[in-house]
Amino acid sequence: MTFFRVFDPLKPVSGPAPHCVFHIPVHVEDRERDSDSKGMIEDFIVSRRAIELFRQYKISDLQSFRLDLLVSVNGDITNQKFIDYFKSIDNQWLQPGRVLCKVFQRPNFGFQWGGFHDVYMRYKDNGCKWFATMEADHRLMFDNWFDMILKHIGDGKQFTFGKSQTQKEWDPKRPLGVLRVPDNTWRNADGSNRTNATRQNMIHTCGAFHFCHHHILTKLDKAFGCFTFSLGCEHKWDGIIQGEIGFCQKIKAFGYDIKHKEIEFLVRPMRGADAEYNPKGDHEIVAKEVEEWRL
Repeated sequence: MTFFRVFDPLKPVSGPAPHCVFHIPVHVEDRERDSDSKGMIEDFIVSRRAIELFRQYKISDLQSFRLDLLVSVNGDITNQKFIDYFKSIDNQWLQPGRVLCKVFQRPNFGFQWGGFHDVYMRYKDNGCKWFATMEADHRLMFDNWFDMILKHIGDGKQFTFGKSQTQKEWDPKRPLGVLRVPDNTWRNADGSNRTNATRQNMIHTCGAFHFCHHHILTKLDKAFGCFTFSLGCEHKWDGIIQGEIGFCQKIKAFGYDIKHKEIEFLVRPMRGADAEYNPKGDHEIVAKEVEEWRL
């Protein structure tokens, strides 16, 4: 399979460390779908909105605050309009002196987690303390989200995440953050579902948003040589089981605590079934922009 590169890989970073590195994984094209299809256009529109909102967030009350926003283009990108947009924000300040955006491209190995590991590898010796990753179809709901998080995990001994699922999908009898493993997690040699497999309850952070201290990622990298394995194959659950659940399980194994309830409403999806729980109305904005794009 040929990989067509438009943007350079992320280079090692030198110079003054930002207060936070924030990663957004973007997957705007799929070889099984045309790059002008409604689905691909929607993927681009929500990704663009997630990025553009960083022009508005206050993020922190610190006067000298700086954030590096790293956008990983996972896989191919051939639509010229998509390319033009990402080129327009690459190595540009979305907020002068505060939010610097960088775009890099990588083969789509590891999905969100592979891109996040690439970011860590380039920044691990830079002195940055705080790292975050967020799915591209989500948004932060509070302007001072960085200060809000540090209020709860300022000592760096916890990690936190924001879930996109609604409360109705969480069993109140289980501890917060524990989800039932999906029915089709365990499979036979031919890839078919094992109907008699045991379904465990597992800590599951979902992929929407993660935020933690540098030393947590360093422990993961030293122990496993990566954050989590999420190479895909042909089954849609591989990214979730190996990625989202694996990331949380490994961190829990090191004895860190999840600080979640305090920021339960920090992120919300901009599309999908749960988007109605987003009071900002992003799903309506996205739907309108998709239709205008296609006219």
